[in-house]
Amino acid sequence: MRLLFILLIILLQACTSSPDSTKKHWIATAPAGTEYTSINRLDTTVIPNGRLLTPLGKQITVAPHPFGLTLSPDGKTIITANSGTGPFSISIIQDFNSAQPFVKQIPETVDPEEGLLEAAFMGLAIAPDNSKVYVAGGQQNRIYIFDLKTYKKIGEISCNKSFDDSDYSDGYIGDMVLNKKAIGCMWLIRLGLE
Repeated sequence: MRLLFILLIILLQACTSSPDSTKKHWIATAPAGTEYTSINRLDTTVIPNGRLLTPLGKQITVAPHPFGLTLSPDGKTIITANSGTGPFSISIIQDFNSAQPFVKQIPETVDPEEGLLEAAFMGLAIAPDNSKVYVAGGQQNRIYIFDLKTYKKIGEISCNKSFDDSDYSDGYIGDMVLNKKAIGCMWLIRLGLE
């Protein structure tokens, strides 16, 4: 009991003693200090966590949440898969090294036609001849196909099929890669949540 009393006295003394004025106190602050979040396309941007972002090189604005990215085999086209919140989209960027790159968003509106691109995740693959892009449809369990000349949807591939008696009806298409050596062969990463 006496030991407990002594420990309590020491604890109270430590809590009530005046701080040593010679010790430096460390205070964590964001690099932006008191600056608010802002986008400055010509200089430094302040992002929501207070960090500063000063890009090196050229910036090209695309739709929000560009989580997927691919470069065409000929190196002339960049495509982003914009997911997270709807509307889901892809951004096709051509002539990206020019002073005025061409950016086409599919769909172009926030209220797209039904079935055009119901979902998009990270997965993108461009055909070896640069004519079309395959877009992973995430929770829709399908792959959307778009023509890179007309920017129109030309088809979709349902991945609800089973080749080994497994049930893939609740599949989720994540990433994918076209096999350049086996014409017509595509590798998919499908998340099976059991």
